[in-house]
Amino acid sequence: MNLPIFYDVTLRDGSHANNHSFTSQFCSQYIDQAYKSGLKYIELGHGNGLGGSSLQIGKSKDPYMLRSLEKYINSNKDIKFGMHVIPGLAKFSDIKEIVNQGISIIRVASHCSEADTTETYIEYAANCGCEVWGLLMMSHMIKPDHLAKEAEKMQSYGASRIVFLDSAGSLTPSMVEKICIEILSVIKIPLGIHTHNNLQAALANSLSALSNGCTSIDVCSRGYGAGAGNLSLESIIAILEKDGVDTGISFDEVIKLANLIESYFPQSLPQVDSLSVSTGFYGLFSGYKKKIIEVAKEYNIEEIQLVKKLGEIDIIAGQEDQIISTASELSNKEQKT
Repeated sequence: MNLPIFYDVTLRDGSHANNHSFTSQFCSQYIDQAYKSGLKYIELGHGNGLGGSSLQIGKSKDPYMLRSLEKYINSNKDIKFGMHVIPGLAKFSDIKEIVNQGISIIRVASHCSEADTTETYIEYAANCGCEVWGLLMMSHMIKPDHLAKEAEKMQSYGASRIVFLDSAGSLTPSMVEKICIEILSVIKIPLGIHTHNNLQAALANSLSALSNGCTSIDVCSRGYGAGAGNLSLESIIAILEKDGVDTGISFDEVIKLANLIESYFPQSLPQVDSLSVSTGFYGLFSGYKKKIIEVAKEYNIEEIQLVKKLGEIDIIAGQEDQIISTASELSNKEQKT
């Protein structure tokens, strides 16, 4: 197994958990400790990425988060900062601005079957001199051979790496193996994985990915991310180090990093509860957990009933309104019966 890139998404995915309340001051403190731990790839920003801050989705507490990068740009040349970009939310002018502020990796993301939407964004970001990664979200929703074709498109647009996202925490190790085999059979660029822990399989899925050709894994300190959380940085480092892999990451220092998250955000630490497992089983975006609880209570219906129905209609990220309309429909049916 080649030593993977540990790409830390805590300061972006974790934003889903705390209602986008990271500040530039906290980010600076986190980056200091992450760098001391040996991490060299760090993503930050609104949970939905560049341009995601809005009244509907949620406003960033600190719109000037990138100020935390200023001290690293000239002094620490070996650290790379990334940002998540979803076409339609971000504008080209936004990309140019963040590149000027120190972002060097642009991760352009689309729904797993809609890679076509990323073409102009990947090309633009590449022309800005960035390293551009193509991300396929909700990757459990289409067959592996179809996913591979979408990955091949992103490669043709100029992506230098593909990452498939288990956005709902719905994959299993055997599914991950099939996806890796299919994608790597058609692309000539590296492959990575991003996992969520709804089925408590983030660690197993990431290890499966590493065993089947992936050379980057997304990690979160303390697993701090949307819904049931993401792959725990400290857990994957512990497993690999105990198996004799020199990760280049200090386990003791990443524990301090996890302690930092625990001390600042004790009320929003991820947990795998029954609702988390349900959303993973039925393939729902991890970030919908809070909304499902809220809406099920408002319409006086069972959470599992709502989750199952949403899974049947294949709701994807960005369709929050569908949760409300589906709950209303279920409530009306119950009243009639």
